[in-house]
Amino acid sequence: MLLAMPALAQKPAQQPTTAPLAMLAALPPGLAGFERGSTTDYAVMARDPRLGASVSYRSTRGVLATVYLYDGGQRQIGGSNTAALVDMQLRAGLNDTARLYAARQMRILAQRPASHAGLRCILLDIGADDGPLTESAICLGTIGALFLKLRVTAPPAAAGALEAGLSPFAKGLVARLR
Repeated sequence: MLLAMPALAQKPAQQPTTAPLAMLAALPPGLAGFERGSTTDYAVMARDPRLGASVSYRSTRGVLATVYLYDGGQRQIGGSNTAALVDMQLRAGLNDTARLYAARQMRILAQRPASHAGLRCILLDIGADDGPLTESAICLGTIGALFLKLRVTAPPAAAGALEAGLSPFAKGLVARLR
């Protein structure tokens, strides 16, 4: 559940709770070779509008993409400090990912920065020292007054699937949300 809950600030949110859910509901059933899955309204589940909502997509190669829209209680998204806020959220996402995999006796073996569709990304190789690698990515940006976080993970048996799917999916996603 760590990845499902975006990092939070301490301020109460001013964003209407329906905005993230409505925006995600408007996304198509298929996007760049990925099929839409379930939607989760964290704002309602946790009774905290800062948490927003998410929708999952899965490719035919088994790549799972989860799209999160939330404000994290930040009223300054879109202002002059947006880059710092995005950086903070990206680091929080990386820390959440490291904790999640550590609980499974795995760790981040390599990480490298990237950019896809204007989103700042960290590409990850995750695994145990003696096991297969899982490719993963955490991407962050903003859409209006909301954070857009994209978490993508490819199964160990699908080498190269993350690289092949991430960029087209991110481009299609950002184009639909803007």
